[in-house]
Amino acid sequence: MTSKPDRTALIGQVVNDSDTGRIGKVMDKVGPRYQLRRLDGGREWEAKGDSLEVVIPLRCKYIARLKAERRKALEAGHPDAAHRFTVAMCRHLRVMHP
Repeated sequence: MTSKPDRTALIGQVVNDSDTGRIGKVMDKVGPRYQLRRLDGGREWEAKGDSLEVVIPLRCKYIARLKAERRKALEAGHPDAAHRFTVAMCRHLRVMHP
């Protein structure tokens, strides 16, 4: 007899919701559905467990540069600039690494 993998292990993971084509972070699991949130924040949405695939982080020079700039902005006390870098990273991931 085989056992099903523990789907609560997805909590905290970045996943692709194949039903909506959106990428988000798994925030919680309630019953058979998961609550996901966009990487740059915003409202959560619900997804079925069988529509989720864990996203493997990619090595991307552009993302590395954006992360470095975001870190510098945070260290310099510029949260608005850091937020803009976060949004740029999410857009890049969505467009260039679907």
